Amino acid sequence: MKGLLLVLALSAGGAFGQQGTGTLKGQVSDQFGGVIVGATVVAVDPNGVEKAATTNGEGNFVLSGLAPGNYRVLHTIG
Repeated sequence: MKGLLLVLALSAGGAFGQQGTGTLKGQVSDQFGGVIVGATVVAVDPNGVEKAATTNGEGNFVLSGLAPGNYRVLHTIG
């Protein structure tokens, strides 16, 4: 949908040099800064494995347990 903003923050667990998992946190909002409640946010790894979360009443979401790597992040509304 045009005009939506997905704000992301990524944090990795564990110390440097150790493999662990990370967490992706963010907020979905519209072009006017209004939060989007109930949006689905999906992180897709290079193998096509998906992890999904739904935004809460403040437009926030958390995707945890993500293995290190690159992800495509998608969202849907409704």
